[in-house]
Amino acid sequence: MKGKKIDIPPEFYDKAILEKKEEHFIENYYYPESEDKKKTLDYMMNIIKPQSSDRILDIGCAVGTWAFHCAKSGCQEAYGIDYSPESIKLAKKMTDKYGVGDRVKYIVGKVDELPFEDGYFDKIIANSIIEHISDTEKDTMLAEMKRVLKNNGVIYVRTPNGVRDKIGLIFKKILRKKISAWDVKAHYGLISKNKYERIIKKNNLLYESRYLDVRRPYLQVIPFIRYILCVFLVWIIRKPESK
Repeated sequence: MKGKKIDIPPEFYDKAILEKKEEHFIENYYYPESEDKKKTLDYMMNIIKPQSSDRILDIGCAVGTWAFHCAKSGCQEAYGIDYSPESIKLAKKMTDKYGVGDRVKYIVGKVDELPFEDGYFDKIIANSIIEHISDTEKDTMLAEMKRVLKNNGVIYVRTPNGVRDKIGLIFKKILRKKISAWDVKAHYGLISKNKYERIIKKNNLLYESRYLDVRRPYLQVIPFIRYILCVFLVWIIRKPESK
């Protein structure tokens, strides 16, 4: 798991969608029931703060979680893009079901080849997507997000803490515990805070980084411990004015 490209066909993610009932996605993403998921949703929406004038892109949207919540919060227009046709199909169905389909558009496409004009979006959300792609694709994807973002626009990235998850995999192997195909195959692009920040700097973007652990928030403020134990990493990335 060194961030080298692994060709995972969209059928891999289609299968994950088709194996679960619609209620699973409602209870986990649209109207989450667990306290952890509720707190994560509240945390992210409080920093995204959708405005009525915003055009927002949910990149690698899966079943459209963030496009839905931004539209529900009253943004002008929300888009979702994912390369899994079944994910997009379900996203459209769910968004229509909950009455915001007129403000959301979903597209089957690649996250590193965005079919939008330059400077189109005010905000872009990349939630739990960069762990699914190679380091080269992370770089290309960030460059594409920068291209379609307005000056002073903001990108919000959330991803599992690669250091924590890789340590967890080592312990599972030592203890001979079962390691899921999702951990190995889908999350092959896990990344550390420092490594992703080198990609951000390469693209000449401004950023603020945060650690996120809604179950144990005290970990977020303890130096070094948070580096290896916090569950998620969050970046708030801004595109500066062109000179």
